[in-house]
Amino acid sequence: MDENELTIIRKIAYSNLVHYTDLISITGKSRKTVAKYLNHIGMIAQSYNVTLVRQRNVGIYFKGDVSKFINALDSQPISSSMNTRNSRIVYLLSRLLLLNERQTFRELANSVYISESTLKTDLKVIKRLISHTHAELQVTREGVFIAAGEQVRRQLIAELLSAYWGNAAFISEKRDGLCARIEVPKELKNFFDNDTISTVVSALNEFEDDSKLSLSDYEYQSLAVHLIIAIKRIKNNEFLPLDYNNSGKIEKNTELLVQILEHHFMLKIPTVEKGYINIHILAIQGTQSTSNYSINEHKNEIFYSNRKIVDFLLENLNQYDKTLIQNLTLHLVPAMKRLSLGLSLRNPYATDTKKFFPIAYDEATSLGKNIKNEFNIDLNDDELAYIALHIEAFIERSNRRVSAVIVCSSGLGTASLIEQRISRIFSNSLVITRVTSLQQLKQSPITEDLVISTINIKIPSVPVVVVTPFLDSSSIKRVQEAINHVHNSCPNSTSFTAMIHRDLIFFDGQQRTTKDVIQFIGEKIQEKGFGESGLIESAIAREKLSSTVIDFVAVPHGDTKYVKTPCIAIYINPDGVVWNNSKVLVVFFLYLLYFS
Repeated sequence: MDENELTIIRKIAYSNLVHYTDLISITGKSRKTVAKYLNHIGMIAQSYNVTLVRQRNVGIYFKGDVSKFINALDSQPISSSMNTRNSRIVYLLSRLLLLNERQTFRELANSVYISESTLKTDLKVIKRLISHTHAELQVTREGVFIAAGEQVRRQLIAELLSAYWGNAAFISEKRDGLCARIEVPKELKNFFDNDTISTVVSALNEFEDDSKLSLSDYEYQSLAVHLIIAIKRIKNNEFLPLDYNNSGKIEKNTELLVQILEHHFMLKIPTVEKGYINIHILAIQGTQSTSNYSINEHKNEIFYSNRKIVDFLLENLNQYDKTLIQNLTLHLVPAMKRLSLGLSLRNPYATDTKKFFPIAYDEATSLGKNIKNEFNIDLNDDELAYIALHIEAFIERSNRRVSAVIVCSSGLGTASLIEQRISRIFSNSLVITRVTSLQQLKQSPITEDLVISTINIKIPSVPVVVVTPFLDSSSIKRVQEAINHVHNSCPNSTSFTAMIHRDLIFFDGQQRTTKDVIQFIGEKIQEKGFGESGLIESAIAREKLSSTVIDFVAVPHGDTKYVKTPCIAIYINPDGVVWNNSKVLVVFFLYLLYFS
């Protein structure tokens, strides 16, 4: 049984019911390959009196004593799980990080049942995996060692544990009526025992009850992973440096959690470790204090609890609605608090977000750059992906429903009545972004698709529907006709292919760098009259912010202000182009007006 099959078994067992799309997502394999895995799993499960059920329109699940089946798989010797490189890498990296001592080639090779030549290849992978930190893989005649400070070492261990957190199962009792049970994969069982993990989970559940704090799933995971690592390191007398306690005054909730942990584990938590726990608590309390932020409308103006963040978003987003501003504010306030304290939440969907929502991710990247300039806070890929999901939700809302501003001069009561009636009648096809007066409308740009007004006004380039304050049947009909007109004037499904021009498709066999390709395509776009000077520089600058590579494809793009006519250029190089440490065969240069 290979690693993918073990992953599928755990996913089905812990989720109780899954679908093919779930298994395709976690394995990265095709439906046909997943089906073959399931056939093999079904045969093995039968020997444990467990039936693998695949029921159309229902899902995939196990029937029988599943816990016995899982325990039998977990009780297999470690050697049986080392038949794939990924398993070996996880085990070797864990061993090098946690044993914290130089180990010979023979010791490491024997521990995973491979030759020393194969080990050298695996170590190259490990070197690449830790390259984003200040850790260094030292390989000498005396042996192999990861040179890293305690903080960096813990960061890498946390990344390993977090990667497996999705294998949590839930049974009745404790946390929100459920109790988290974390199953440690065999590759890590030599280093993290289930007793320590289950005790940390019990301590956290008790802490939530006593502190009255409500931890989000990601806050819970982040704190739990830190505590699991900290407890193990404390037991081994491996502490954080004395100067690391930079979180200031120890919070009452931190003292409470420390007391609970010391009681459960019968050990004394050093002051410096208490300081690190305090950072997590400060971040969580920051989230709690912003959880009640809301948008209040008064005199047709939107007020927020955190005006500075809101003003920043209004100035830096190309388009938005009230929901996007509210959701981003609620996310960014605690996120920026976490990041200022040196904490970042892992986003398990970061890669998929970048892959499936490139436009939203690009907007998030641009926003992240402006956040860096304004607040001196760096947003990594995980945080950018969270922001991108909010933006994608806005894009889909905008695509599905026509946006409208209501202009009313008859007072707040009349405006509220019109807003409520229109929202109720056209809930599936129209969204009201704001209610304003004519004077206020003159002072702010109109970004909506439609203006609904109780007074007869004309606005260039934006349809205006004049309605009665009581929204009679004739007014309703006119609003519906305007909605239909907006939908009909939107680009149809052939617009994408219409933007691909024969003379902007290039086949090339020359060796080129990332900058060379962007320069080459950009010049062609300018020659054809689609773009203005500056597009090349903006695309190169955008690529430096975050790579646009998805598998073997790159999708560079620049600032929309240089777009004269939207187009898509395609560059194909069968020998490949080295692109930000990756190799791509196809480049789509997207020269679009994103939120148009």
